Amino acid sequence: MPSTNRPSAPPPPSAQCPAGFRLSEAERRCLDVDECADAKLHICNNVTELCINEPGGYRCVKRDSPAPLSASPPAVPARPLGAGRCDPGYMYSFHNQKCVDEDECIRNPCDSNQVCHNTVGSYSCECKEGFARDPLTTACVDINECQLGINHCAASQRCDNTIGSYQCIRYSGCGTGYTLNAATGTCDDDDECELGTDNCRESGPTWVCRNTQGSFRCERKQCEPDYQLLPSGECVRIDCDPGYAPAANTSKCVDIDECSIGSPCGRGRRCVNTPGSYQCVFRIQCRPGFVPSPEGDRCVDEDECATGTHNCKPGQTCFNRPGTYQCQCPPGHTLDETKNCVDVDECERFPRQACSDLATCENTVGSYRCHCKEGYRQGRGKSCDDIDECAETPNLCQQQCINVWGSYRCSCERGFYLHTDNRTCIDIDECQVHKDRHLCVGDCLNTLGSYRCHCPSGYRLSKDGRNCVDIDECATGEKCRQPGEICINMQGSFRCNTIRCPEGYVNDNSQKNRCRRIARGCPPNDHECRRQPQLMTFNFMTLVSNMSIPASGALDLFVMRGALTADTHTLFSLDLDSARAPVGVPAATRANFKLSQVRDNQAVVALVRPLAGPQDVELRLVMEVYSGSFLAGLNVAKLFLFVSEHPY
Repeated sequence: MPSTNRPSAPPPPSAQCPAGFRLSEAERRCLDVDECADAKLHICNNVTELCINEPGGYRCVKRDSPAPLSASPPAVPARPLGAGRCDPGYMYSFHNQKCVDEDECIRNPCDSNQVCHNTVGSYSCECKEGFARDPLTTACVDINECQLGINHCAASQRCDNTIGSYQCIRYSGCGTGYTLNAATGTCDDDDECELGTDNCRESGPTWVCRNTQGSFRCERKQCEPDYQLLPSGECVRIDCDPGYAPAANTSKCVDIDECSIGSPCGRGRRCVNTPGSYQCVFRIQCRPGFVPSPEGDRCVDEDECATGTHNCKPGQTCFNRPGTYQCQCPPGHTLDETKNCVDVDECERFPRQACSDLATCENTVGSYRCHCKEGYRQGRGKSCDDIDECAETPNLCQQQCINVWGSYRCSCERGFYLHTDNRTCIDIDECQVHKDRHLCVGDCLNTLGSYRCHCPSGYRLSKDGRNCVDIDECATGEKCRQPGEICINMQGSFRCNTIRCPEGYVNDNSQKNRCRRIARGCPPNDHECRRQPQLMTFNFMTLVSNMSIPASGALDLFVMRGALTADTHTLFSLDLDSARAPVGVPAATRANFKLSQVRDNQAVVALVRPLAGPQDVELRLVMEVYSGSFLAGLNVAKLFLFVSEHPY
């Protein structure tokens, strides 16, 4: 809609007011009727709705929505009236702790023909574009732009008023070649070419349509430069070779007769047309290798190299000769049977002369190169010299570097071996590698590049540095110094033992390890007395752990022998009294020992199964002497076996 300034509408007749207004006799103008003040004048539900008075009417709004203002109260400065109370047009801000302006326009206080503008402490209602305020009713009423002459309709158009605007309507049609534009009211040109209402196609495919104002025109189709128009109407690009030109109305090329166009050849020559070109032929004939002179009266040598009429291949050098020429290849090349230059493979043709035996030959185009093999460098001429990598490259090897012809080799000192990287040396763990060879009798301790043997407590290392020799603690006389103690040396240790004779027995002065019964005889029928041993011996023996058993299958430990008489015979028995071993060490059983009676009065106690150490074993060997069936006497030998912790 066109924008224009709109004057106020003329006042209505004074004798009658519009609906919603009443005539004030005193003021001689129409005043708004407040329908909300009289319940009979509105239909709002007083319980759920709120009546809002408007100029010339009213409206009902739900009570849960904010009540809009019906007028524009005057702007007053914000002034708190008490805790949380403000003047009209303001609202209390708990965030700012003061009264701030209230935007009344949010509540839509103006009617539908007005626009609300918020002001400080108030608001104002202004008429929308196309409306003006009635001075009597103060309501916004439509402006009739057609009656007031404030429209922009053309002379060929009529003005139709609308609510808030107007329309321009054309009186008559536009004629042939034009169409009325209802939106603008103007006549737009019809593009017959675009619409397809022209008749140019009837003239043939070489004609096209060009639009004009109110009509059209048929014109012959024009092609771009270098394009040819075909009878089919298609523009085709014709690319002709030099010496040819496009034929009219076709897509073909025809030869240009250069001889018919001027005189292309000079004096002494005649023009001969050829397809796509022409030739200037001398009027005299010369043998191959010669050409007529510039005057055309004699034959002279043709410098094929200068004129470019030779057939030397690219890369070849042309040398002119009388009546002919010669093509020569660059260095390192030779002519083959097809007159082409091919590379000479010097490496294959001269295998021994090209490079040294210490180098590899690489053929290149027109030459060759000698590359010294790894470990060599280029010497004088074509020779290759050995590189002493050990001298030139520090820390090439971790320990020892040995230069060899064309290379080098890393080696390691004794007690090390070369790593897979052929550079670093790794310590040999002799204790692990040669564990089957028993390098040490005791413990083997690996050291960097070597090893050493170590003996446990109770041993000392021998002079050979390999064997462990038992320390005889008893030989020093400093052990087992208590009265009655006997020092028993064992491999890697010692034991202090005291022989205490049981009740009824005394130590035998002739043998310190023997106890003799005090009572020498027994009553004739006292069998219990005769079962008491006459002699008790205490025998101490030491063994190493897992001591080897001889091939015979038995290791003799102890021999017990009695008196040999004609009227007596002897019986022997062996019992295991105790076996004490730490957790993890199998304790001895009776099956580890064997009792053999080798003579009538002699028995041997032997070890038939190895004993693991450390452990203490106590055996009881009993010898009974009989005279006939009568028990004549009984002796007991106690065997104390001390098995050391180590097998050496």
